[in-house]
Amino acid sequence: VIEEMTLINTGADDITDLILGGKADHDVTWNVPFPDWDFPFWTDDVVDYDEVTMTTMELDGDNQGSAANDFGIDDDGRDYRGVRVAQTPINLNGKNHDELVPTDVTHYWWTGDEDPQTAATRWNFATAGSRGEDKKTVNPSPMDMRYLQAYGPYDLAAGDSIKLVFAVLAGAGLENTQNAARAAKQAYDWDYNLPKPPAAPQIAADGVETQSDGTVKITWTYSDAQIAAVDPDIGSADFSGFRVYRAAAAPSTNTEALMSAEGSSVDSEGSPSTAPGPEWPAHAAGPYKVLSEGPASDFGSGGTYSYVDENVAIGLMYWYYVAAYDKGGTSATHGSVPSLESYYTMSYPLVSDPYGRIDIPTAPPAFTVSLETLTYTDLDGGESTAPFVAPNPWKREVMTTYFGADNPSVFFMRFYNVKSGQDLQIFDVTGNLVFEKKISSTGSYDWNLVSRNRTQVTTGVYFWKVGDTTGKLAVIR
Repeated sequence: VIEEMTLINTGADDITDLILGGKADHDVTWNVPFPDWDFPFWTDDVVDYDEVTMTTMELDGDNQGSAANDFGIDDDGRDYRGVRVAQTPINLNGKNHDELVPTDVTHYWWTGDEDPQTAATRWNFATAGSRGEDKKTVNPSPMDMRYLQAYGPYDLAAGDSIKLVFAVLAGAGLENTQNAARAAKQAYDWDYNLPKPPAAPQIAADGVETQSDGTVKITWTYSDAQIAAVDPDIGSADFSGFRVYRAAAAPSTNTEALMSAEGSSVDSEGSPSTAPGPEWPAHAAGPYKVLSEGPASDFGSGGTYSYVDENVAIGLMYWYYVAAYDKGGTSATHGSVPSLESYYTMSYPLVSDPYGRIDIPTAPPAFTVSLETLTYTDLDGGESTAPFVAPNPWKREVMTTYFGADNPSVFFMRFYNVKSGQDLQIFDVTGNLVFEKKISSTGSYDWNLVSRNRTQVTTGVYFWKVGDTTGKLAVIR
């Protein structure tokens, strides 16, 4: 987000030593404020400064690769993987980013018990950089940290104004954060006239479906006019084709593999949470892999296109989107422009924002490969379409490996071949009713391993009944 802030002295007196500072108290963690502002999670933030881009940033200090209790880790699938929240200067009172010197920018940090209580103390913090007394070369240990990036001081005569331009940004790792800072500055230099990718293909809400043979078909629309559209930067039509992307909940990936695919280096300095090793499941934000790419004619014609994904498994979760990409070329404004493609959040229908005021883009929805009826070979060697449950036995490692489920909120056992209106009942070995549910839709039902008393069920053997079919299931914690 680029901020352009103009300060006008509307008074009759001149102002001296004016400072503008942006103080941030980020809590870089997964569980704030839910459930209860757990102390260990918001007391491990790391503040860092990048001299190359003059960027102040904050990141999570958790070391997810360690078995030690380093600042209260209790769920190794929930770290932010080194995401840095940051602020960087772009143009300060007419002085562009490529002309700025270290004393133009103050980088400062402090802990909660050091919060400045007076205007004079705050001014002293914010002007430290102009005196060469700030903390650009001092990185603190992880703790509950605030940071400040400030500009000035400036003198402002009555009736005069100054304009300060800066950006608030985020990046996964130092290199991506530097790239985000450079991109913000380049956008300003181009007067926000950025190179333009082709329009995004549109996938309807029902555009991803399981076919009768268990494959997944992705259908999208793209008009002939969009294919023939002239790129305003290049001056000619340069649509090249489509790329079909998929993220899969399993197998898991890790930070090293992801950054290698992105062409980024692993951020090991000041960010243990991006160290190679810990694996984690994909989700709506990726990582995505290309399933197929090629010209429009490879996927259809007449405005409607499709692709069939044959490498899927019943019951597993995937995310799909389609990007349009162009040829690239030369622009008078931007010079050499590489091939660009549409973004993954633009493929699906817009959704209401959390406040219900406007419609906004959204990430691809999760899609579970499912059929109303599965035919399988039973223990007697015959074909059956009776209800059954999987995974059985249930184990956490099966959830993580095959379903990408890394915490109890998304654990499940799935009952297949159930019909709407049937009653599901689960009993323990003593005959006590553990759980019951009336099935509301035909196909499958996911039980979250929570009893009717709203507690997680324990390790053991259980009996189940759906309609006239009975069976056993096992839970191994």
